[in-house]
Amino acid sequence: MNEKVDVYCDNGSHKGTVKDILENSRYAVGFDGECSEGIVSEQCNLRLHREWDEGSWIPPLLDQVFSTISFLLFFCFLCACVFWLKLIAFFLLFFFYIYNREMRRIVLRYLLVFFEHGLW
Repeated sequence: MNEKVDVYCDNGSHKGTVKDILENSRYAVGFDGECSEGIVSEQCNLRLHREWDEGSWIPPLLDQVFSTISFLLFFCFLCACVFWLKLIAFFLLFFFYIYNREMRRIVLRYLLVFFEHGLW
């Protein structure tokens, strides 16, 4: 409740505030300054109130939100790839450590560098 909404009525959109949630997806909406009584509107005639400011909607439309979410998902994917690459590198180093005695000093040196510098 008390959400700012745009109500479609009388062939136009009007800024209002949700005063009460009723049954059957209906809402009591009050209007600031226009009329104190308000109206009862169905959910299909309501939308989140937005203002046009310097070439964009505030709050952003869904496609802007989805583009931000897709960027975050892509970033998470990259982080997961880095994790798996580190894990594969660790197992390769472990393999060389177990099966190649000459490589043991080199592998241990690289592992120490990884852990000391927080690269792992």
